[in-house]
Amino acid sequence: MIRFCVLILSLAYAYDDVPEEYRFDWVDPDAKMYVLQNRHYTKAVHPVISLMGGGGYAQAYQSTFSIEPRFAFYMNEQFALEGVVTFIQNAPNNNLVALESAAKNTLPNIRQIRSQAAVFLQYAPWYGKINVFNNILHLDWYVAAGVGFLQSYVDVRTSVAQSSQYTQQSLTAGLIGTGNIIHITQTLKGRWDLTASFYPAPLDLTSGVTGWYSNYNLSVGLGVQL
Repeated sequence: MIRFCVLILSLAYAYDDVPEEYRFDWVDPDAKMYVLQNRHYTKAVHPVISLMGGGGYAQAYQSTFSIEPRFAFYMNEQFALEGVVTFIQNAPNNNLVALESAAKNTLPNIRQIRSQAAVFLQYAPWYGKINVFNNILHLDWYVAAGVGFLQSYVDVRTSVAQSSQYTQQSLTAGLIGTGNIIHITQTLKGRWDLTASFYPAPLDLTSGVTGWYSNYNLSVGLGVQL
């Protein structure tokens, strides 16, 4: 009993040390507070146009950089349909340069993804607020899934001494993604996005054997809510 009394007194003294603005004595005890749940920025029934850019990953012999315009329409605060067109610039990376120097008669299967078009269903169930240097940052966290088409180019040369000769292949891909929409203002949005595409493609142009490939793009950019 004595310990319980000491605990109650300790809590009372601790409460006296709490600044007045954090006590909320003025709140009706029967009232419900929704500080975190309330959305300061909304996007339902609005289109958002974004321009993003970034790097690609999972290409063994290519370094890539992408530019992608995006158009999304938010049916409500959680669901949206988004169309994405990605333009990709490819360049040989150090792995390919080293391989060509060490084995001039051995060439890997070099596949370049030069463009991609996809439609996503976006689901954004998480809305959060973060204190960043005493400023409140509002953001949505979303996941997405979709289907798209890739413009793929395969190098068909047989020797390092030859110039690159690319054959075009159009491929169908399934895509998943995740990212954050950062509300700078009601109109201006910051954004980052990680998208993965998975697609079947021939291992080479002669055997007829098909394998699964993957491609990853990490991009950042800005959007405008109309």
